[in-house]
Parts: sequence; C-alpha cells; structure tokens
Amino acid sequence: MRILSFNNAQELANKTEVLMREFCESKKDRLRGFFPTGKSAEALYANFRKHEFWQQKFQGLQIDEFAQANHLFLSTLQNQIILPLGLEDQFETIDPTWTEQQMNSHIQNVISHKIDFALLGFGPNGHIGFHEPGLGDQKFLGGTVNLTEQSFNRVKGATTRKAMTFGAGSFLKAENKVKEPAQQVSGPAGLGV
Repeated sequence: MRILSFNNAQELANKTEVLMREFCESKKDRLRGFFPTGKSAEALYANFRKHEFWQQKFQGLQIDEFAQANHLFLSTLQNQIILPLGLEDQFETIDPTWTEQQMNSHIQNVISHKIDFALLGFGPNGHIGFHEPGLGDQKFLGGTVNLTEQSFNRVKGATTRKAMTFGAGSFLKAENKVKEPAQQVSGPAGLGV
C-alpha cells in the first residue's frame, strides 16, 4: 500500500478520478461498489458530473442512512451522483424504515454478490459510514447502531441517533483491483479507493 497526501479536496478528487477511470476501463461490465455520502466525496462527484464517461458506469451501494428518517443520505446521493449519472435503476439503497433484522438481511444479500470497489470517505474521527472507532473491529459487517453525540451533531437534518450502516467487514469484501499501487488515499479530506 502506498499513502498519498494532498493539499486539498480537489487534488484528492482528481487523483481518485484517474484511479477510478483506469479501473473502469479495465472492466467490461458495470462496476458495483460502495459510495459515501459525506463531504469527502463531493469534489469527486462534481468531477464525475462533468464528463459523460461516467454515465452508467456503476451499480452503487448506499453505505449508511438514519433510521426512521426521510432518506437524508439517499437524497444526497441522488443529487450528487445517481440522477446526474443516470443510475436510478442501478443503486441498492437502504430503507430508513427497515428493522434491524431487515438491515442485517440487506447486508448479507449485498455481500453475497461481487463487490468491485469500496469508495470510502473518512470522517474527522476516522469513521467510515457510521462505523465509528470503538464500535467494532474489522469483522463488523454493519447493522443498526446508536450514534455518539459527536456523530449525531455533525449531520445537519439528523433527527435521530439511530442509524443503519455497513461496516469495515463489508468494505473489506470489495475486490479493489486498481492498477496503480495506491490503494488508499489520504489527506485533509481523506478518501480511500
């Protein structure tokens, strides 16, 4: 693994886009992978929206959502990537009304099929999705979690501390076959590929 450092989110997004383009060009089929909703990916999604190359390239997997909320994170994905890239029928989403058992079934279904990549944003305290430090180890596949006050307060529009998320155990199932040796990219706005 090689760690790269960037001065700003745009430099990070540009390099990540290059890596993702190489990965897409090496595959015949549409790629299936996890997409984050936080600030880490905003510049990358803006890059994707600028080029027709990215239309219909992905089958996406939503990483997290607040329980019993109004699709807070899904609406972000819809505005930033799903609608602009024509992915309406190619995104597996999380229903905020699901029970814990339904979320666990969804996780098992998702990871039982091929996952090509995990595009992950790292939060200020190192969280990925709602998999917070101390929540569980790398075997944590995900599920329903109760957010800390810090995590809850980070998200505008959050109405509950209960959330549904994939965890590191699910992300590690991604096949991640980027040609360049850089498998993790970090910087002021860390984003892992």
